[in-house]
Amino acid sequence: MKNTMRFNPPRSWFAGGNLNPQLIGMVHVIGTVASYVQGVEKPKMLEIGSFMGESTLLFASMGCFEEIHCIEPFSGDFDEYKDYGDDWSAVKREFFTNTRHFKDKIHLYKDFSYNLVHTFKDEDFDFIYIDALHDYDSVKRDLELYLPKVKKGGVIAGHDYSKEFSGVQRAVNEMCTTLNQTYPENVFMDNSWLVRKDI
Repeated sequence: MKNTMRFNPPRSWFAGGNLNPQLIGMVHVIGTVASYVQGVEKPKMLEIGSFMGESTLLFASMGCFEEIHCIEPFSGDFDEYKDYGDDWSAVKREFFTNTRHFKDKIHLYKDFSYNLVHTFKDEDFDFIYIDALHDYDSVKRDLELYLPKVKKGGVIAGHDYSKEFSGVQRAVNEMCTTLNQTYPENVFMDNSWLVRKDI
């Protein structure tokens, strides 16, 4: 593949600098989440929108999650990536390449998040990361469906909290209001956001 989302993004995503903000931001997310799950017995996480499995690999490499559940249908609107010569079959191959060392921890669900919500119990996860569709309605739906799946004191986070994706910002801010917060606790270099539940 010519470009990938985290490891080799297009240079235009570097905002004029020499550092890869997609990788560095995710590393900061990982460090923050790792500090919150220290001491938790057998922590579990869920990733909604795993795409090529790059962030999945980074989460698995932390070493602190007993189980990593991934929701990725490998289908749907792909227009924004066609410029890079990719298709869903290539994305799927990359996912399995990137996650091959952690097959014992990673549980993949090839479906859309709204079809799988009843698969998981409420307060089942210590951490949920959302990086699926980036429109307001889709993000709001994922937040409403999956916030109950986060344990009290757990973390919900996601990607693309930026002016470019104003629908993401709006949906996340609305969720924050329901948690008696105004904005996310953290916004990172890659535009990932993070909120702790019921602290």
